[in-house]
Amino acid sequence: MIVAPLSKRVIAFSIDEAVSVTLFVVVLFAIDEPELVAAAQSGSNLEVQKIASKFILHYAIIKFLYQAIFVYLYGATLGKLAVKIYCVRADGSSMDIATAAIRAAVRLISEMIFYMGFLVALFTNSRQSLHDMAAKTLVVEIEKE
Repeated sequence: MIVAPLSKRVIAFSIDEAVSVTLFVVVLFAIDEPELVAAAQSGSNLEVQKIASKFILHYAIIKFLYQAIFVYLYGATLGKLAVKIYCVRADGSSMDIATAAIRAAVRLISEMIFYMGFLVALFTNSRQSLHDMAAKTLVVEIEKE
C-alpha cells in the first residue's frame, strides 16, 4: 500500500466540498425553500436564526452521510475516486459501516474546530488525519495493475 500524498488528498477534499455544497443546495431548495422565503420576508431575527440553525444541521447531516456511505460502499468519496485514492482499514480488513461512520463523525467534528484534525496529517508518516486515527484507517493510492 502506498500512502496517498497530501496533494491528492487536498484535491479530493476540494471536490468533496463542492459535492457536499451542491447536495445541500438541492436539499435546501427542494425541502426548505418555502421556510427560507418566509423567514426572509418576516424580517424577524429569531426566524432567521431558527432557519440558519436548521440549515447548519442539514448540512452536517448531508456531509456525514456522504462521507460515511461512500467510504463504506466504495472505500472512497467522489473526490477520492477522481484522484485515484481510497480509504482502507489500517489492519487490512474490509471497511465496515461502523468504521466509516466513526471516520465521518470525527471528520465533521474536525471541520467544526477550524479543520485542526486535518493538520495532524502534516506530522505523521502515514499522513493520517485525526479522523483516520480515530477510525484506524489509511488513505492510500489505487495501485496500478
